[in-house]
Amino acid sequence: LFLEGPQGRRRFLDRLVYGFDPSHAQRLSRYERVLKERSFLLRQGRMDRHWLTSLEETLVNDGIAITVARREVVGQLSAVLKSQERSFPRADLFLQGDLESIFEQHNILESEEKMRRLLAESREDDRLRGRTSLGPHRSDLFVMYPEKNQPAALCSTGEQKALLLSIVMAATHL
Repeated sequence: LFLEGPQGRRRFLDRLVYGFDPSHAQRLSRYERVLKERSFLLRQGRMDRHWLTSLEETLVNDGIAITVARREVVGQLSAVLKSQERSFPRADLFLQGDLESIFEQHNILESEEKMRRLLAESREDDRLRGRTSLGPHRSDLFVMYPEKNQPAALCSTGEQKALLLSIVMAATHL
């Protein structure tokens, strides 16, 4: 989990979020479908402003909701991990990504407006890259082993397994 790319960590986190927010899976599915549709339109050079704006509005609404749900679960897990006495090492969890950075600087309404504006401004760049560069599909779950002040990816496989068990047990506790 810690050595593979961010997609695996997002999938792991989203499975944890499903347990707390049953509609999270539906939002993710809709978000991914609309994301593919936007990318397809951009690749085809079909710059229908109204259609793209409609798709981007769905991306903003679902993207913000996905990010809020993930942040809430990461916050709850972090609180449990910090408060519990355990025989497993404590893991520090962080969400990283452009959308998370926007959330740190703005409230939800401002974040929605900024995401909406950035998506519209990035249409040409996204068309050239072949992917949408902003959204929860670009986020990553970062795990630190605080006793060694080391990212989980640099820990031994035994330490990585213990960190993962610690996270799963915290989720079970919640």
